[in-house]
Amino acid sequence: MSKKNNKGCGCLSAFLAVFFVIPVVLAGIGAVVEYIEQREEQAFMTQWVAFFGPFEAAATDLTTGDYLAALSAADQALSVVLAHPELGTDYIAQTYARKAEAQIGLWQYIDAETTIQQALPYADEALHAALSRMLAEVQGRITENDTERDKQHIYHASPGIGPARTLHGKVVIAYVFVDDGHHSTWSLKSEQYVLQQLERVQRWFQARAQDYGITGLRFTKRIFHYDKDPWLRNALPSLHLDNAQTGYDIAQRAADLQGAPSVNAFLYRLIRQEAADQAILLLHVNLDKRSFAHRCWTGCPEQAEYAYLLKSPERRYWDATAYVQAHEALHLFGADDLYNLQGGRYYAPRDIMHYSARYLEASVVDSITAFGVGWVDQQPHPLPFPLQQADTKP
Repeated sequence: MSKKNNKGCGCLSAFLAVFFVIPVVLAGIGAVVEYIEQREEQAFMTQWVAFFGPFEAAATDLTTGDYLAALSAADQALSVVLAHPELGTDYIAQTYARKAEAQIGLWQYIDAETTIQQALPYADEALHAALSRMLAEVQGRITENDTERDKQHIYHASPGIGPARTLHGKVVIAYVFVDDGHHSTWSLKSEQYVLQQLERVQRWFQARAQDYGITGLRFTKRIFHYDKDPWLRNALPSLHLDNAQTGYDIAQRAADLQGAPSVNAFLYRLIRQEAADQAILLLHVNLDKRSFAHRCWTGCPEQAEYAYLLKSPERRYWDATAYVQAHEALHLFGADDLYNLQGGRYYAPRDIMHYSARYLEASVVDSITAFGVGWVDQQPHPLPFPLQQADTKP
């Protein structure tokens, strides 16, 4: 009996040993397979480092909010993956998706719409659904930003007119801080911030000019303070885009206080004093309203060319101050708005005269604005709207 029992216990022990060994063996095999797969994946990524380097960099930059770097990295990765379809459609779709995220972060919604549409044919079911939701949100943003679309149907270019004839050579920027002691006040710190942003704008102008082969563009600033004038306190509340008379009156009064008979006479005097080629007048009011410019058109009968920057000097979540400075200054050199032109939604969407970008460096000067400010001589073609150029009469 004891033999049988011993024999039976031996069989059970052997069975249990095998039973517990099998999972251990299988786990070992699984670890080996996982290791091999990891090595293969590492080898694959090493082979295609030209893709995976910028692909992963784009993801990191998106996480940190560096959307300009993310966009650059995504474009670099796309150039590789599109040239090597053997990498797979999943990576094509994911790279387009990362590019679209960067564009959305920069408020480049028109470009993001195109990028998402390019991604959709390559996306699997889950990514396709996510991209479709993203596309709907982007198109909603575009609609929100187009509230003034179709207000104008002609682009008006005015290079070669007034004190700011073209954006060439040496430019005097007459920068006036308007302070009525009540509605608009300025501290030393806020003025310093504004002037720092103006330095950025000047560098941006120079870089964009070089895109068109324009060299030698340089700037000099003349800083003025228009304050301690009781009349001004009553005038500022009525200063806005639709009240052209108040804008003219304030600018003219500022020129009067400098001993000039007109705004343009004041600017031409600065041109002579600084041995410059052009001059512009920027009046900065510390209020958040709609900024606007009054530029010379044929003949400039009012002898007054100026721009009002109605923006408080806080960066907040975008480059508001720098954007307003650049946008309104370009009006004075002859460029027109693009955001309100009938049929122009998809024309030059990144141009600084069109949709605003989150950062100044994400904006460009397209060929139509380059024509408006005198950087190119030929009108761009084709255009989705008519263009009218002002006569260059004195």
